[in-house]
Amino acid sequence: MESFNYKIENMYDDQKDRHFNRIKAEKYIGKNPEVMKQFAALIRSEIEKSISQLQEAIDLKDIHQLKKIGHRLKGATLTAGMQILSECAIRFSEMSSFSQEFAEQCLLQLKEESFLVMEILEREVV
Repeated sequence: MESFNYKIENMYDDQKDRHFNRIKAEKYIGKNPEVMKQFAALIRSEIEKSISQLQEAIDLKDIHQLKKIGHRLKGATLTAGMQILSECAIRFSEMSSFSQEFAEQCLLQLKEESFLVMEILEREVV
């Protein structure tokens, strides 16, 4: 966790915006701090659920589920202003054939980005 803290503290605002763009999120949900906290909790829950479901779909080699979960996560993260996380989700939603190595690599990147995003949310929203 220490490396994420260092990374966040040394990010420029425009870099941080690619991980979580608060202004974009506020366009969808408004600027009420309490609503933003609820929204952050909902997004956190969706990300955690999606990671678990993606792992299960990889284990089952179920490309249909990978695409479905990726598509759902893409929508949630785009709405939340999480550009890099949505790019990770898009890789799943656009898979044309199953590759264990590619799917596991995508999931690892998604997990790493989600840890970073959750830390940013913790600092800026909660």
